Amino acid sequence: MFAYEILAKQIEMVKREQSSFIVCYVDIDNLKTINDNHGHDEGDRLIKTVVNSLNGVIRGSDYLFRMGGDEFLIIFQKAKVDDSEKLIERIRKILNKQTICGMPIDFSFGFSEFNAECSLSTDELIKRADKRMLKAKKVKKS
Repeated sequence: MFAYEILAKQIEMVKREQSSFIVCYVDIDNLKTINDNHGHDEGDRLIKTVVNSLNGVIRGSDYLFRMGGDEFLIIFQKAKVDDSEKLIERIRKILNKQTICGMPIDFSFGFSEFNAECSLSTDELIKRADKRMLKAKKVKKS
């Protein structure tokens, strides 16, 4: 998968440059419900709306990958968690004002950070961000 190749290159670059980057795992909320109740065209519209919003705010040096049906990975180069979180929250607030099929557009997310002292593998880095995303999704549902 291309995301893993880029992530491996980012890890090597960070070790050389003594810098850091952030991985953000994003899961679009309610995609299955929209697909099941309103069809895949509406589900595709939801995905495109979220992706276009994300692409509209990430820097040209950052990466956005689709990992699965409703899951995405963002690599924020030379970024801090606080700044990345503020950016993602800003996107969520903008999207929450929009609806598709009467449902607010939303997503859940989680972060992990990699710096030159870090020893996480690409899998561990993604799993850490995914785990934090799942925790955030669970908090929303409760």
